[in-house]
Parts: sequence; structure tokens; C-alpha cells
Amino acid sequence: MQNRLRNIAYIYALLDQPGFGPVRVNKIIEQWAASNALDFETTSDDLAILGKIDARTYMRSVKTWIERLEQLHEQNIGFIPVYDNRYPTKMKDLLGRSTPPVLSYVGNPDLLSAAAIGFCGSRQASPKGLDVASRTAYMVAKAGAVVVSGYARGVDLEAHAASVNANGKTILVLAEGIARFNLAKLQSKVKGEVNFNNILFLSEFLPYDKWSVSRAMQRNKTIIALSKALIVIEAGTSGGTIEAGKTALKMGRPVFVAHFGAGNIAKGNRVLIQMGAHKFGRSPGTSSPNISRMLGLLAQVEPQETSQNRLL
Repeated sequence: MQNRLRNIAYIYALLDQPGFGPVRVNKIIEQWAASNALDFETTSDDLAILGKIDARTYMRSVKTWIERLEQLHEQNIGFIPVYDNRYPTKMKDLLGRSTPPVLSYVGNPDLLSAAAIGFCGSRQASPKGLDVASRTAYMVAKAGAVVVSGYARGVDLEAHAASVNANGKTILVLAEGIARFNLAKLQSKVKGEVNFNNILFLSEFLPYDKWSVSRAMQRNKTIIALSKALIVIEAGTSGGTIEAGKTALKMGRPVFVAHFGAGNIAKGNRVLIQMGAHKFGRSPGTSSPNISRMLGLLAQVEPQETSQNRLL
């Protein structure tokens, strides 16, 4: 465990440097992995691959991160680096070298490998939109799929809560560091105590990073990569929801938008339909959302990992 945390400290110390994003850091991880067999104990010669970083400054940062990670580990916060077998292949396949070098979490990391459906929607959704999100997520969870969303107020929180209330499973993808996760927001929306075997708080950012708009946009790609399809509720013509839908379509993920009649569809949803998103409405003769096409996607087998799509 100490070696594992130390290696992650080396990675976080890189990500903490200006100009070192996921693509650059993943390239360095590959070099370290090739030369040091995933033991990142680094000499001054090894640091030459880091470029213009001052070696002493970098190693002080590594020491600081080791201390921080030990404290976080004591708080039951876990870490999955990109070279770990637990790291979801579907993220590496879709995001390539831009995949987050480290995922941090609280909860059950086994959910990362399960079939999942993503949810994205407005923070200011109408009562109707919130009801559609809740009903749809409840049915998805009852069907055995993991509900993935961004833990924002509005549609995201309704989807997470509906999954928990269905005794289902949900992944809450944060737009901030894992040290800032807050269970109270979810607990206030569900019946009974939250079962941590059925949930996963997940972050791709440095553990103490604060929420920001750019991080919210970035984490949407993680939601998409973890999901077989993305459900969009009440997208506007601008903002994070419609951008998530557009990104999912560009990445080749199916997008489903709520459509309950010609006079009852958000403007952004119309845009996504024109771009190739699918409509979903009520099942014939019922008031329940028709999720049959989404459930059909869950039966599809994930492609096998190959030497071409492996990061390390």
C-alpha cells in the first residue's frame, strides 16, 4: 500500500504543475512504467523526462502529496491509477491519452466495470423534468444498470436518489476533488441510510480541487465514457447539458432525450434530436417512460481490450 500511495504521489505532484495535464502526464507514466516496472522511485537522472520542472521543487511536492494521501487513505478514500487493472477499460478506449491519470473514490469501485446509463440535465429543471428523470432512473436501476450522473442539483440528484430508492447502484461523478465529497445532499433525498456497497463517489481531479465550470464540463466526458448511453433531460440551447449531449454524440455514444409530445420538449432537446439523438416518451398505455431501447444497449458486449487501445 505504501508503494502504491507513493506512486500516486508522484503522479499528483506532476498534475499539480502548470502545463501538466492528463495527456502529458500519461505519456510520462508510460515512460516510467517501461523503465521502472511501475515503481516510480525517481532519481535525478529519471527526472530529465519531466522537462523544465526543478527537481528539488518537484520532490518536495511528492513528499507533500505522500503525507496528504496517507491522511486521505485513513478516511477510506481510495485511488485507482491508470495502470491499475481496476481502471475501467471503457474510459481508456473512449478517452485515449486524455483519460484521467488517477481516479479517486469513496464507495464501491466494482461499479466502474458494470453496465451503466448516464444522466444529464438542467439544474433548474421543471417539476415535469425532475419527475421524468426520477421515473427513468428508477426503472434503469430496477433493470440492473448503474445510474451515472454528476451529483449537481436538479436532474442529477433526482437520478442518483431514484437509483438508491430503487435499491439500485449509482456512480456520482464529482466536478471537484474527492476530499470535498458531501454525502448529506444525497442522504437528504433518499429513504433510509445510504448503502456504500451500492454507490461510488468518483473524482478525476486533485483531491482538494474546488468546483469550477471547466471541471464540470470535463467530468461530463467521464460520465459519458462510463455509460452505454446518455439520457438528457431538458437541455437548453446553451450550457453544460446540451454540450454533454453533443459530446456524447461526437464520441459515438447513443443519446436519448425526453420527448412527451410536440408542445412539451426543451429547445436543446430539439437540437440534439436534429443531430442524431433518439426520442423517448411514455410506454404505450402507461405513464411510465419507455426505456426498452436503452435496456437493449445493456446487453451488448464490451469490446475486448487490445494492445492498440491499452494505455499502458
